Amino acid sequence: MNQQLSKGSNARSLWPQGMNALKVTLGIVGLIGLCEMVVRLLAVPAYILPTPSAIASVLVHNSSYYLHHVGVTTIEAVVGLLGASVFGIIVAVCISLKTGSERLALPLLVAIQAVPIVALAPVMILWFGPGLASKAAMAGLLCFFPMALNTIKGLRAVPPGAKDLIVIYDIPRFAAFRTVALPYALPFVMAGLRISASMAMIGAIVAEYAGANGGLGYLIMQSTYRVDTPSVFAAIVMSAFASWLFYGIIVICEHTALGRFTRGQ
Repeated sequence: MNQQLSKGSNARSLWPQGMNALKVTLGIVGLIGLCEMVVRLLAVPAYILPTPSAIASVLVHNSSYYLHHVGVTTIEAVVGLLGASVFGIIVAVCISLKTGSERLALPLLVAIQAVPIVALAPVMILWFGPGLASKAAMAGLLCFFPMALNTIKGLRAVPPGAKDLIVIYDIPRFAAFRTVALPYALPFVMAGLRISASMAMIGAIVAEYAGANGGLGYLIMQSTYRVDTPSVFAAIVMSAFASWLFYGIIVICEHTALGRFTRGQ
């Protein structure tokens, strides 16, 4: 009986989500159709604004070509995100363990984040070469700040009562971090990953503008030089789709990790 009730409640909870997804899908389809109609009615030249059907035609006829470049940029973004996540969490843990260090470290982190990424892209090429390393470093640089900042906030979110219990029961530092600090920090860390997921793609694409032999940024630059506007928009659509997919994977991982962690408590 309880299982039937739980199944019924799950079905009812999934119904609004399905309706929202349907509304979003219909909205996107309607927007694409409206753009197609407006561009055709106004007779806008293709080199200024191509129709969605022209962009779709480019993607269909050159699908393998675009998938190759999407794969190059995605690998760069994933490597940068992983490196920034590990380094950002380590830095955040070190800052949180040292009282007063946050006031010294945060201005430095903000200063690093405030540097224009376009200005740093050529420097990354000079330091790491035109290959994967420079693109991953650029992506990681953009991801480092949100990862470090969110982890610091999460580690600082432990309530005073829990800290008092750690002192009273003389819990070892590692055990206190694993059983007390980590549960409070994990949602913040996952939020930082969600923010960084799209920023990693941006960093990789911007680095490809400065010099690359492949990737979506390289594809956009080459298409721009040829005044091939449909191909430019096709690359932009693929970059948006890759970012959305990347973000969705992070969200799924977040729900899975938090769900398993909660069940393990």
